[in-house]
Amino acid sequence: MLRSHINKPKTKGGQKINLEGEKLQKGLAKLVLVILEVLRQILERQARKRVLSGTLSTQEVERLGLAFMTVHRHHYPQQPHLLI
Repeated sequence: MLRSHINKPKTKGGQKINLEGEKLQKGLAKLVLVILEVLRQILERQARKRVLSGTLSTQEVERLGLAFMTVHRHHYPQQPHLLI
């Protein structure tokens, strides 16, 4: 009795949670995209700090700039004006 109750996930209202289907896949895809965007922002902030601190060579600064421009072009093609 207890085991069968534990294996049935329920919401607060006592209804089963739908763990299958397109809705779950879309939700997971959105979560992954949000995580990737947060990581991109963290990496960009860290790179900016390193550039401003003067600890990078000219070549490293150039490579970072090109890498972030490539990422931006790929993920935000509708906003090329932000690359300037």
